[in-house]
Amino acid sequence: MNDGERLVLIDAGTGTLFGSAAGKLIRHLEASGYRADQIDAVILTHIHADHSGGLTVDGEPQFPNANIHVADREYRFWIDREGLASLTAEVKKDLQRAHDALAPYIAADKVKRFADNADPLPNFGSILRPGHTPGHSSIVLKTGDGQRLVFWGDVIHGDYVQFDEPDVFVTFDVDGKAVAATRATALAEAADGRYLVAGAHLPFPGIGHVARDSTLYRFVPWNYVE
Repeated sequence: MNDGERLVLIDAGTGTLFGSAAGKLIRHLEASGYRADQIDAVILTHIHADHSGGLTVDGEPQFPNANIHVADREYRFWIDREGLASLTAEVKKDLQRAHDALAPYIAADKVKRFADNADPLPNFGSILRPGHTPGHSSIVLKTGDGQRLVFWGDVIHGDYVQFDEPDVFVTFDVDGKAVAATRATALAEAADGRYLVAGAHLPFPGIGHVARDSTLYRFVPWNYVE
């Protein structure tokens, strides 16, 4: 997002962590006319590897001139390891990936933490949406005309199920009960507010509106013109 003052990236993709089918963010940035070193800030919805893994590849920061903005409670869980109930093999892997993604930015004092529901940057707000991870936050692009685009993060993983059954959660949700309540709230607010949402795990184009229907909710994709 270019707000006229800075170039801001919302999440950073997987980098090399999930194989060759993913990790194409920088290539797509370049195809759009931008370079990674032009990014002024990266705001993370959360620190799972598919959202933060692209920050650092083989120990090298991919956005050397950017500050990384992340919710304070998210940082405390993944980096300070506060509130960890158990350390399964999967959790240990996630913790290591989180450390590796942020380590060079922490060392350079480029990680900036924001409080619950606070503005990470001017023109950008946040909405705490806990459950998937403790500090999982949707990011709000504010515009001068009163319109909003809300970057959901991982409010939805399975669009074909969760719009009608928001209480269905995935095994890698840190708190399934909390995430079900969060999803119900996020869906209701999006439908009532009629604002645009962008979901990381929604089908292309990934941006659209939430509408109520006979089975609960449905996603209405934004028209895409090539």
